[in-house]
Amino acid sequence: MNQSLESYANVILHVGISLQKGQLLFIKASVETVPFVRLLVAKAYERGARDVIVRWNDETIHQLYVSYADRERLATFSPYDVQEREALAGMGCAFLSLVSDGPLPLEQVSHERLMLFHQAKAQALFRYSQYIQQDQVSWCVAAAATPAWAAAVFPQLPSEQQVQALWEAIFAAVRLNCSDPVRAWGEHIATLTARCEHLNQRNFRSLHFKGPGTDLTVKLPATHRWIGAENTRQDGHTFVSNLPVEELYTAPEKFGVNGVVTSTKPLVYGGVVIPSFTLHIQEGRVITVEAAEGRTILEELLRIDEGAAYFGEVALVDQASPLAQRNLLFYQTLFDENASCHLALGGAYPTCVTQGKEALNTSSAHVDFMIGSDELSVTGTRLTGEVETILKQGRWVSS
Repeated sequence: MNQSLESYANVILHVGISLQKGQLLFIKASVETVPFVRLLVAKAYERGARDVIVRWNDETIHQLYVSYADRERLATFSPYDVQEREALAGMGCAFLSLVSDGPLPLEQVSHERLMLFHQAKAQALFRYSQYIQQDQVSWCVAAAATPAWAAAVFPQLPSEQQVQALWEAIFAAVRLNCSDPVRAWGEHIATLTARCEHLNQRNFRSLHFKGPGTDLTVKLPATHRWIGAENTRQDGHTFVSNLPVEELYTAPEKFGVNGVVTSTKPLVYGGVVIPSFTLHIQEGRVITVEAAEGRTILEELLRIDEGAAYFGEVALVDQASPLAQRNLLFYQTLFDENASCHLALGGAYPTCVTQGKEALNTSSAHVDFMIGSDELSVTGTRLTGEVETILKQGRWVSS
């Protein structure tokens, strides 16, 4: 276990953040992950980090804050957090976020107060989010196992086995089961990059998603580009923003999404699980939400700002990938989105176009939800009108 944790820390710092000598590193993590964070800090200093700043969060205290804080305070995100992140981003700091929280039962949460907090946070961190969305800084989202999260993923196991099982699932997802994980990541990045190059050469004008409860057309900007495992900063430095990653993604035209789409995996938003929902979309905007549970939260999400009801990302994931084949529900978007084709409500990544960023959606929100399955097919239409199959029954067939 200790050797695997060390290997994981090395992959995060070498492949994910791609930490450079003399660079600052900011880590946001749960208090329940202290041992692993200490290992990361030690490894970061070994790699020559100038300094490592750690900011802790506690899910129980956060729930108490959302439940009982004064409404005026709840609607005002801490200016100290905002100023710190913007200042560090301006200094070229690398940002690492470790996700680890388990989902919350709907009945434990005040939907209105939860959305009040998230709206304040999203708006306050908008400028910082632009550093991230435009890849002006290196950033990475990885994971660390905790008891609450492990209990949600492996409820069938005895409690004393759950955390170990979750760690092993994380290790498998990030390719630690290889003799040389860093080399394995290099090969995986090359595979995704080749697929991106193919999609960019085809230069599809639109995509069509067809599956149970889904019949959706997504128009792509003329200058769109597909991005795979690697992100590239403006100075040419590369990093991997998600560990694990299986997706190829780009941005749709803001007003170019039409039809109906149904989620295929639960969405965890603000710690709350929304099992399934259907969105009806017209000229890019969600006009109707259907959900047996969590509809209020979804509708509040769409009202965070003007752009939250539009789309900022469309992503393709091969159902033949190891993460998809394992068919394990992690209740964390980081993992579940990399086992399924998905869309994102909210802001687009400007790096997804070579020019013409005004065609993209802008929002302080960016929330991914999963739409892929073995029954989903995706076709692309070229400028000539030629239609090509990209995914058939969830599998990559485009060559």
